[in-house]
Amino acid sequence: MSDPSTQDLFKQAGALGVYSYYYQTNRDDFNKVRLRSPIRPTMSETIVISETSRSSTPIRSLQLPSPSPNGGAKPAGRTDNIEKPLRGSLTSLNIPPKVSNIDLLKQCLATITGKDKSAKIVVYLLRLLLCESRRISSLESLRNVRVDSIDFTTTKASLLTQLISNPRILLILLLQQFVLRSQGSVQSIGLYRQILRCFGVPFHIVKVGRLMEKSLDIIRDDKSGGALRLRRVTDLWFNWEVATSLSSFYYAWFDESLLLYKLGILQKNELTKYHALCSRHELIAWLATIIVGLRNDYVKYQELVAEENSCRINYQVKERARKMVRGGRADRSQYVEAYQAEIEEIVKKKKIIQLNLAALTCDLAYDSVLVFNKKMYEPLHISFGLASGVLGFWKVWKQQQQLPSN
Repeated sequence: MSDPSTQDLFKQAGALGVYSYYYQTNRDDFNKVRLRSPIRPTMSETIVISETSRSSTPIRSLQLPSPSPNGGAKPAGRTDNIEKPLRGSLTSLNIPPKVSNIDLLKQCLATITGKDKSAKIVVYLLRLLLCESRRISSLESLRNVRVDSIDFTTTKASLLTQLISNPRILLILLLQQFVLRSQGSVQSIGLYRQILRCFGVPFHIVKVGRLMEKSLDIIRDDKSGGALRLRRVTDLWFNWEVATSLSSFYYAWFDESLLLYKLGILQKNELTKYHALCSRHELIAWLATIIVGLRNDYVKYQELVAEENSCRINYQVKERARKMVRGGRADRSQYVEAYQAEIEEIVKKKKIIQLNLAALTCDLAYDSVLVFNKKMYEPLHISFGLASGVLGFWKVWKQQQQLPSN
């Protein structure tokens, strides 16, 4: 029969579930193998652990090479134990080449979203420059300048001399040419963006048709009562997934209808009222998609925060248990690397959602002014659209950086 102290240790070992590997079911061999258990370390390990706890820097036992009789020179073909892990880790690293920013930009512009966001940046930047050009042209110091005082029939050298000697006239001419050439570019790039996001209406129609088919199947089900069928139909239609799909359908319908007018398939003089209806409801539908998108991204962000907190708590609990088993020593195993990789992945996803939330907020500020017919300083109003484009392209950039190939 074992003594009481041994009996208590055996019970503690059984509760933690860590001693069964060392002594199986034989209690007579408990005292023999107790010194090899992970909870009761050996004397040398106890010294190292106690020294570690008294200092802020962990002390590791190093196996230093013994001095050789030839004045400390190492024998040929011999390496220290300290150098072996370092050399092995350096040779075993297989670091892929880093993708350059030019290649990353090319990958972003190869995607439809990247093309749309880059075109959006160009459009709003041109609109901002056009707004400033008109403001500068309307200044009182330039309003009374007579452009016809320049003789445009002379030689190029004489004309250049006249323009240099009259900088205000030169500025007015440059602004006029910029406004004349940029207005067409803004309209063309806007048409290009609409073409990029078109052809979504047929898919939305198919999706809505499937929902209606499911609703009819539920209504025709005679096995269920009327109240149950009504609740099932209500649950089928009134949820955020369907709201997201319907808002996208709402926006795509009127956006593509306006595209048909711009392409000349529909004529404004034939369907004047429908054109006015599309112009109004496109803005309202865009506002609806922005609000639904903000709600969905906020929910996703909260889920990622909860997942991150759960991951950290789970790691801390397991790390505390490992320290108890290892006698207070920290664990630097593959589990720590897996935990860090999981946290980094969650942080990257949060960054993407934060960028999308910021872009949608700028779109909300821009579109609200148009929907509610509010007055706003025009450069500030255009700046919201420009900021949305920059944030949207930054999001695409981050997504391309996180691809496994990069």
